[in-house]
Amino acid sequence: MLTPESRGADSQSVDESVTSGEAVGREATPYVTGVRPRSRSTNLWFFAGILIVLITLVTGVIFIWLGARTERLVRDGALEQARSYADLIIAARAWNSHQGGVLVKKSATTLTNPYLIELGINPDDRLSDGTPVTLRNPAVMTREIGEELVAAHAASVFKLTSLRPVNPSNAPDSWERQGLRAFERGELEYWETDTMTKTAEVFRYMRPLIVDASCLRCHSTGYEVGDIRGAVSITLPYDAFSRAIRSNRIALLWVATTVLSGLWVTVLGLIWWLRNRLRAENARLERMATIDPLTGLWNRQHTLERLHGELERARRSGHGGTGVVMIDIDRFKRVNDEYGHAAGDEVLRRTAGALTGVVREYDLVGRIGGEELLVVAPDTDAGKLSVLAERLRAAVEGMESTELCGGCVVTVSIGTALALTGGGENADAFIARADAALYQAKAEGRNRVVAG
Repeated sequence: MLTPESRGADSQSVDESVTSGEAVGREATPYVTGVRPRSRSTNLWFFAGILIVLITLVTGVIFIWLGARTERLVRDGALEQARSYADLIIAARAWNSHQGGVLVKKSATTLTNPYLIELGINPDDRLSDGTPVTLRNPAVMTREIGEELVAAHAASVFKLTSLRPVNPSNAPDSWERQGLRAFERGELEYWETDTMTKTAEVFRYMRPLIVDASCLRCHSTGYEVGDIRGAVSITLPYDAFSRAIRSNRIALLWVATTVLSGLWVTVLGLIWWLRNRLRAENARLERMATIDPLTGLWNRQHTLERLHGELERARRSGHGGTGVVMIDIDRFKRVNDEYGHAAGDEVLRRTAGALTGVVREYDLVGRIGGEELLVVAPDTDAGKLSVLAERLRAAVEGMESTELCGGCVVTVSIGTALALTGGGENADAFIARADAALYQAKAEGRNRVVAG
């Protein structure tokens, strides 16, 4: 064991350097002792996240607007085409009605309209040469043209429909019935895209047919001028429009993904570069401010600030006590004098490593003087603190010796103090008790633990 020697000048009066009030109100955060806390760049990544979200939202809104606008233009093209067909059909019906109907030659396929007979109209007649003819009013003419288109498998077809059809073949399907109800509520047109079959998509459009004076010849019962008699229902092929919309969606998605990927990579690259620069600078400043460069332990200022914080936290929470373990390396000055400062530095490093290897995860180990070390032990009691102090003493005594000091055996003297929850003792008095116990351990022969 090393010969007795006085304690180093650096370990004088802990009370003089305690900066009371700096840690008041600060919540203690558990640290793994002897390990430098990781620098954080939460704010930087938070900013990066906000920036990426904003870029994504703005880009997404732009491309969604472009996609919606393109789809609207395509849809409006189909709608204008349907409106043109409706205008043509209604104009043809009006011409027929104003002419009082059209006489056509009767044949095997062109027969008398029985529904006109039911309405009290004789549709049949003969020309001067005896050729039989029959009347085709607007409704029949429109229906037969629509049937011709269907029979010819035309891409665009139309039909007449009504909620009160004279001809049962003009009865509406479910979609047309919705349109007719909408017209009764005042709608002027009704349309949507629809999947008629598994392979074809169509655009359906309806325009109401309004009763005028010429209509009353065939519909004199139950209708007045201005009533909605029915509607013309038009079906257009929509596959080409759908393909154009799908192609546009794919193109916009590809462009948006490419643009966003480029922006994300640029932002993340810049943030990563800034993060590394800030991390390196913060690490340097933090190490200078809180870490003892020789042992890698917390330095004096940080250790005492943390002690203040733990005492304040214990007072507020009302749970558990806070203990301190004051440690001084026995006969340390002789190591420096006989073997040089390199040997003393190595003893300090080895002692620090032995202490940090046996404390609890949330205990804090710091160097507060030349050969004087302090362990802050939150949430403890007298029994646990005594066990911890003895474990620390045994760990140092049992560590491997260094050849730098001729294979010397290193021991420590330890003084402990416990601040109970709710006590009025301040940090200065608390540390003074541990320091007095440490002096007593020295006086009793060193390499021992004394509770203060």
